[in-house]
Amino acid sequence: MSAILTELELGVRYTWGGLDKQVIKRSHVFAANLIRKAVHYGEGDVVKFGIWTERQPAGTYSSYGRLPRVRRKAVKRGTIGWKHYASAVQIDGPTLRGNIDVGIGALLRQDSLKSLGRNKANTLFSFIDEQMEEAISSLVFEIGTDIYGTGDGADGETLQGQKTIIDTTASYAGLAVGDVGTDDVDGLNRWSGHVDTNSGTNRSIGLEDVSAMLANLRRGTGEDDPEDIMVYMNNKVFNTFNLLLEGQHPQTDENLARLGFKNVVYDFATFVRDEMAPANQMIFINHNSFWLGIRNSADFDFLGFQQEDDSVVGHVISDLALICSDRHRQGRIEDISTI
Repeated sequence: MSAILTELELGVRYTWGGLDKQVIKRSHVFAANLIRKAVHYGEGDVVKFGIWTERQPAGTYSSYGRLPRVRRKAVKRGTIGWKHYASAVQIDGPTLRGNIDVGIGALLRQDSLKSLGRNKANTLFSFIDEQMEEAISSLVFEIGTDIYGTGDGADGETLQGQKTIIDTTASYAGLAVGDVGTDDVDGLNRWSGHVDTNSGTNRSIGLEDVSAMLANLRRGTGEDDPEDIMVYMNNKVFNTFNLLLEGQHPQTDENLARLGFKNVVYDFATFVRDEMAPANQMIFINHNSFWLGIRNSADFDFLGFQQEDDSVVGHVISDLALICSDRHRQGRIEDISTI
């Protein structure tokens, strides 16, 4: 590698150290929360995770009676493939020649940045900073879009997003809806989300609809293992929801507010605006069983620079997997009329 490219790479790594934190700062709230709470993984072509399919045998017994025996497999395995994301950082020859009167070939023949002179070196780094800003913003947009979508299936290139995970008929993680048994409380399939739809016709909803959805997602007392439920919606739905809360005096999640995300807390769930969210919908995510996996060796990593034709190109990459171990604790209200 050219000495000048090595210097440029070191400069980027120094200036843009901790790229995952830079990505969080620039992400919309759903993506930012997932990246902030991400679970890191090592080698392997897929991520495998356990799913409880039914309760263990339990009950009473009489004197000299037999204790319950475990005679069935209570866990299935979900499997999610890694999705590979990249964004380019490029310094093209025409821009370089037009601003510092140095071509790509002449640049690569330099022994060091000092030989360019301070002014030209500073201009070059300003180009790189602009490119890094754009690369991260583009990567954030792609991830933010894909986590709300469907994905291209198990062998596709994009993340299988909430639209596939929160569904009553679609397979996910290698398992069909009927593969995991039924819920003991509501009798519905454990491997299906809760979807409140009005068949494509927008309608007004009330707080009772929101509370009913939250009741579908919760189990247990929540004191020892509180459920981390967040509800994502775009600006129009958020404003409509705020009108429903008039007179309720809702609180705010201060941790999210410090990150710059406007939110309100209602019925022990956090409702937050995210302009990437689909129109006329509220997306209910129980983060205890819904998380983003990031591979250790591709954690928003900068690969360095190399010459490609009349340009110098680098890439920021990340290996990601969107994982849900309990689809039945996720929900979506669709077809919401907004103000």
